[in-house]
Amino acid sequence: MKTKLILFAVLLTLIYGCSKTEDTPVETPTHGSITGLITEYGTDAALEKVNVFTLPATSYVTTDSTGSYKIDNVEPGEYSVTAAKRAYDTLTVAVTVIAGKNTIADFILQKTDSTANISYGSIAGTVFDSETGNAIPNVTLYTMPATVVLTSASDGTFAFNNIEPGSYSLIAKKSGYDSTRITLNVTAGFAATANIQLTKTDTTIIPTAGDLSGNVIDAVKGTPVVNAEISTSPSSTIIFTDSLGNYSFSGLTPGSYTITITKNYYSEASATVNITAGTTTTADFALTPTVGKIQGSVIDSAGAAIKDVIITTTPETGSYVTDDGGEFTINNVPVGAVTVSAEKTGFVTKTVNITVNPGETRTVVIMLSHN
Repeated sequence: MKTKLILFAVLLTLIYGCSKTEDTPVETPTHGSITGLITEYGTDAALEKVNVFTLPATSYVTTDSTGSYKIDNVEPGEYSVTAAKRAYDTLTVAVTVIAGKNTIADFILQKTDSTANISYGSIAGTVFDSETGNAIPNVTLYTMPATVVLTSASDGTFAFNNIEPGSYSLIAKKSGYDSTRITLNVTAGFAATANIQLTKTDTTIIPTAGDLSGNVIDAVKGTPVVNAEISTSPSSTIIFTDSLGNYSFSGLTPGSYTITITKNYYSEASATVNITAGTTTTADFALTPTVGKIQGSVIDSAGAAIKDVIITTTPETGSYVTDDGGEFTINNVPVGAVTVSAEKTGFVTKTVNITVNPGETRTVVIMLSHN
């Protein structure tokens, strides 16, 4: 009898428990979800790692390898769902989320035109040495119209980014090189190539003046004419020959010059020369003497020297007196016929006619007779 009571209690417990479970109410869903598939336009290929998000914000998810995505626990309401992936157009759709329901938002993304939405271009290139072909670093580069100023890298490369489309002059400068300017056009979405060659600056000094030099000699004797005056036309400066008869002008402006040489007791000489920048023009001269020289002696009928004899000439050259040996010298005697007179008290005056040649020395012996 006791065993039957225990089994009846267990049975009642099971019946009571089952009846109570059947009376528990089911919970009403309060959120929905959004799912979808994203593929590529034209190929229908699934797109992986597409960013998907909503406004108002919920969860930020990405598509898997099948192009699928799911946003859970979305409160009911109106949403904008956006799908975005680099190199593809971004799309947005409007959906309504219902509690307990799944809203489907599929997308077909089209590849973005690489230039359609680009507003700027760029300029890129390398700077080279025109002779060696080696890259040149630290070259200053700038554009006109102005953008930025930059320098080339260690490998000679450079790049101007975010350049508005248009025509530009690109200038490259570096110490020791000639500056270079090139013109190029910048197009939105493209890099204009500008490889630049710089030429080393020629440090050779370009002459702007010339020199003139020469030598002046005696046309008869061939000896140097010292202190001859040298002048030019157009005028530069007046100089004189040195002890060797040499002269020189420096820094003359290129062109035609007339060179004139003057010296007492010599005929004037001139010549026309052309002066060329960076060269020395040579102009030598031989001056013809305009005088000669007379050397003589005065003796008596016995051949003895007579001193203190007064010597004069016609044309006049001056008055001279014989020395203790009865000798005399007359310099700078005009060329041509000359009369030499010898006069001394107690002697009969005597004249001698001679001809003096340019630069020559005439010797004469005058014999005086006693009164």
